[in-house]
Amino acid sequence: LLQATDSLLAMAGRDISLTTTTRTAQRDAGQNHFERTSIDSVAGVYVQNDQGRLVLQAGRDMNLTAATVVNQGKDSLTQLSAGRDMTLSTVTTSAQDNITWDKNNRLSQGVTQSTGSTLAGNGDVTLTAGRDMTSQAASLSAQKGLALMAGHDVTLTGAQNTSSLDEYHKVTGSSGMLSKTTTTTHDVTDRRTMTGSELNGDTVSISAGHNLNATGSSVAGDNRVSLAAGNNLNIGTLTESNRETHLKQEKKSGLMSSGGVGFSMGSQSLKVTDTATDTTQKGSTVGSVHGDVSLQAGNRLT
Repeated sequence: LLQATDSLLAMAGRDISLTTTTRTAQRDAGQNHFERTSIDSVAGVYVQNDQGRLVLQAGRDMNLTAATVVNQGKDSLTQLSAGRDMTLSTVTTSAQDNITWDKNNRLSQGVTQSTGSTLAGNGDVTLTAGRDMTSQAASLSAQKGLALMAGHDVTLTGAQNTSSLDEYHKVTGSSGMLSKTTTTTHDVTDRRTMTGSELNGDTVSISAGHNLNATGSSVAGDNRVSLAAGNNLNIGTLTESNRETHLKQEKKSGLMSSGGVGFSMGSQSLKVTDTATDTTQKGSTVGSVHGDVSLQAGNRLT
C-alpha cells in the first residue's frame, strides 16, 4: 500500500509490479470438502488531495495484477508509463463444495470470479507504453481526459468467470407391498461468462502504433472518443456459454398391473434426458454521450 496526500512519484529503472494477493482456505468434514480462495491483500496506490499528482514510471515493464490506483482529489493528474510493456491482469477468486451424503447422493458445485485492476482519477489519467499495452477486465476512469498510448499494440479484453454444478441422487421407495420405484436424477451445468475492460472519461483517446484490439469491452465518453491504430483496428466479441444436461430415470419393479384385473411380476423403466447448449457473444461498445466518435485505422477497420 502506497499512500500520499498531495503527490506520489514512484520510478524504477527496470520493472514496477503491483500484485494483489489471494489466500486459500480448505476444510474437510467427513467425506465433504470445502475450499475458498479470496483476496488477501490489495495492492493499492492512493493520492488524496485536490490537484494531487500520482506518477508511476517503469524503465521496462509495468505489471498491475488486480491493483487499485486512485487519485481522488479534484483536478488531479495521474500518469503511468512503461518503457516497454504495460499489463493490467486479473486474479481469480473461487469457491468449491464437494458434498457426499452416501454412494447414491452427492453434490459438487463451484464458482470462479476474475477481478481486474482499477485505475481512477478525478482529473486527467494517462497510460503510456513503449511497446504493448494490455488491459484484461480492468476498469479505467477519468473525470476529465483518459488517454492510452502504445508504440505497438493496445489490447482491451476480458477475463472468464465460471459456475458449475454436478448433482446426483438415487432414491428408492415403495409403491405398494410388492413393488418399488427407484428414481435417479443427474443434473450437470457449466456456465462461462466474461468480464470485459471498461474505459470511461469526459474524453477518451486510445492510440496504438500498430494494432488496436477491443474485444468484449466498453469505451465510453461524455464528449469526444477517439480510437486510432497505425495498422488494424478491431472491435470484436468474447464468447460466453451455458451447457446443461438434466437426466431423470424412473424404474419400477415387482408386482405391476397388466391391464384389466391382471397383475404380473416384472420391471418398467422410463428415462428422460434434456440437453441444452447456448453460446452468445459479448460485444464491445464504443460511444459518446455528447461528442463525436472517431475510429481510424492505417490498414483495416473491423
